[in-house]
Parts: sequence; C-alpha cells; structure tokens
Amino acid sequence: MNYDNVVKFILKNSSKCLSPKEAVSLIFESKASPDMKLSFIGHCISAKTLSPTGFDENTVLATAFTEPKGGSSLKTLETVVDEFGRVSGTKYFVTNGAFATHFLVLAQKKTEEHVLLLVRRNRNVVTEELPLLVYEKSGISKVVFKNAESKQMFREGKESYVKALEGLVYGRILVSALAVSLGLEVLDYAIDWASKRLVNGVPLIEREIIEQRIADAYAKLSVAKSYITKIASENMLTWINTSVAKYISVDHSCRAIESLIKVFGGYAFLKTTDIIRKYLHILALEPAEGTSDIQLKIIMKSILRERSKK
Repeated sequence: MNYDNVVKFILKNSSKCLSPKEAVSLIFESKASPDMKLSFIGHCISAKTLSPTGFDENTVLATAFTEPKGGSSLKTLETVVDEFGRVSGTKYFVTNGAFATHFLVLAQKKTEEHVLLLVRRNRNVVTEELPLLVYEKSGISKVVFKNAESKQMFREGKESYVKALEGLVYGRILVSALAVSLGLEVLDYAIDWASKRLVNGVPLIEREIIEQRIADAYAKLSVAKSYITKIASENMLTWINTSVAKYISVDHSCRAIESLIKVFGGYAFLKTTDIIRKYLHILALEPAEGTSDIQLKIIMKSILRERSKK
C-alpha cells in the first residue's frame, strides 16, 4: 500500500504535535481523511514524549507500547532490552508501524525496570500490517523486534514509566478530537441532506422529529468538542480530564451518529454516504489509549483520591 500522502501529511504538520491546542485544532479543522489524522496522532504521541530530548521533525514516529497479553496496561511487559541495548519483543496495534522511520518502544530491563527506547527501522524490525476494517492507511501493525539496536531516551524506572503514561494522556485528548470530528462531519452532511430532501414538497429538516434528532446530535457533539477544546487550549491535560474527554467523546459521537442514521433511514447504508463507515471509525477508537471501562475506572479512582484529601 502506498503511504506517501500519509507521510507527507505527518511531516507537514509535525511541528503542531508539541502544542495540544494546535494539534487538536488541526484534527477538528483539517479535511484530511480519518486515516491521516490517526497517523498524525500516532506520530504526535511519540513526538510529544520525545520533545525534552529534541527529536528530528523529518522522522516519522510510531508509538510501540501495546503488547499481545498486556492490552492497554503498561505494567506487564514481555518486551525486554539487554545490557547492550538490543530490544526483543512483540508489539500490537502500532499506528504507523508499516512506514515509520523510528519506533518509541516501552520495554523492561532484566531488573524489571521500565525503559523507553528509540529504535530505528532496520532488518531486525519486522512489521506485519493488521487486517483492519477501518484505518487501513494508518499502517497499524504488529511489530516484532529481534535483537534490534536501540537508544535509551530516559532513565529507567519511574522516569520512563511516567513519560509513557504522559504519552497515553496526550494520545487520549487527540483521539477524543478525532472521534468528535468524525461525528461533526456526519452532522454537517445530515443537515445539508435533510435541507435538500423534499417530502410532499416540504424539506425533511422541517419535520419535528428530524429537528429533534439533529438538535440532539448537535448538543452531544458540541458538549464534547467544547470540553476537549478547553482542556487542550488551557493545557489541562490531567489524568482525569483526558479520561473524561475520551469517554464522552466516543460515547457522544456514537450516540449522535445513531440519532442521525434515523434521519437518513435506508440512505445511511448507501456506500456513497460513507456514514456507516465513519461510525465504524469512531467505534474503532473506543479501545484506543484505554477502553471506556478503563476510562471510567480512572475517573472513579481520581474522584476517590480527591475526596480523601478533604
């Protein structure tokens, strides 16, 4: 598969990765495909994490944290690095894995301490694209590291672990923006379609039930977008804020599109509308950077932690 356009999009906008406000604005405002935006997000997670070390904006980065058995948890790792800096292990669902020039890898040393490594693509890095229904051009892959040379980017232990967690936090707000942007695209299309479609000489949008469904979708998406924009603009990327953003963005976007599907009726299932495909794109974001159940768990833990301080 040709990824040239995706790579060009990443490199053109790489500088925006370091600013939550700019990155979120790009995701909301750009007319790029969902695949391009997800690839941009995958690159940004690593770029933001590596920013204290100074990263080359001409590289295309992939974040390799998720493991076959560990899911979104960073505590259980089977990927290891030896005393010579050679890393071995398997990572799954690596966005940009098929074409990245460098991989940010979370591994552990023999001491079982976490360590963040940067691995340049080479013959000891084997990638296999995953047969996904959506985001096919985001290069999401299984990546196997076979004694691949690496460079340690942060001190092992707490520093590397915290930096990895910060990467997930940043990823959540960007994934949240992508989910809502897809919902807004369907909303705009629904308003335009219902305005032009006539039923007994009257625009469909003037029917009360259609008004209610469009208004319901608008309200849900507006709330999610406002929340995401606020915490990105004011740099409020805390553990609880980004979990709330991720939870409501996927939930509200899915509910909004489900409401809008009823506006289109059977027309929603025509390939030419692309509505169901966008719905699948949002559903596929649910497990990204932690499922909704995980987000709720994080939110509850944060609530209890705050209450214990009173």
